[in-house]
Amino acid sequence: MGAEICDDDELVDVEVLESLPLGASGFHLDQPDVPPWYSLGNVPSMAQRELRDCYAMKIEWILSTWQVYPGDDISTVRARTGKRFKVLRVRHEAFLIDDLWGEFQVKIPMFLLENAYFDIRGWYAKWRAKDLHLKRPTISYHSFGNPL
Repeated sequence: MGAEICDDDELVDVEVLESLPLGASGFHLDQPDVPPWYSLGNVPSMAQRELRDCYAMKIEWILSTWQVYPGDDISTVRARTGKRFKVLRVRHEAFLIDDLWGEFQVKIPMFLLENAYFDIRGWYAKWRAKDLHLKRPTISYHSFGNPL
């Protein structure tokens, strides 16, 4: 083992790109439309300490990230911290969404979540408004996608 000594005649010319620094690259990700409350500081991260049911994690993340829902007081939402939604699989074909801040629970069937174009935010807002006897809200569309 060791380094071999090469003669100058054996050296091969190598083209060195001096216009691009090593390791430098850039790209731009399109950001979704950011709602006005996004800068409140209590928006949860998609990163989790442990893996659970991927559908439950995605439901919690979407509902928490894109909140304010019918019946919410914007000043209360700004002041609150901590987890708002807890989602559990209640049967193979359904989940229970528990809004810990709003004291509201609703079951969502699995077949809706299997549709990548399903808008869970709009669905949740509609059920929350119905429970509170409020007018059906108008919320911008955001598809559930594929949580896998």
